[in-house]
Amino acid sequence: MRVDSASFETLPEPLGPWVMSVMLTGDGFENRAMPLVAKVGDLDVDLIVIASDGTMASGMLMDVPEPGARVSIGYLDSPELAETDVAFQPPQTA
Repeated sequence: MRVDSASFETLPEPLGPWVMSVMLTGDGFENRAMPLVAKVGDLDVDLIVIASDGTMASGMLMDVPEPGARVSIGYLDSPELAETDVAFQPPQTA
């Protein structure tokens, strides 16, 4: 599994406890019995959905990560998550 990039969007209004969405692009994301798990820094990515072609996964964050926080990814049965080179950069505002 590979993460090439991530895009983040602050929600205009919180959606329950979630304030930001994240979209990961790469390759090899798989729907498995043991689900995909991800973090941005210390924050868990919730409600992860994987595209059918395995090139994208999206989810929700309950808080805004610190600038430079790295994306880590794996599966629930992984001994630990793999830290990627992809880091959070705050979304641009108009």
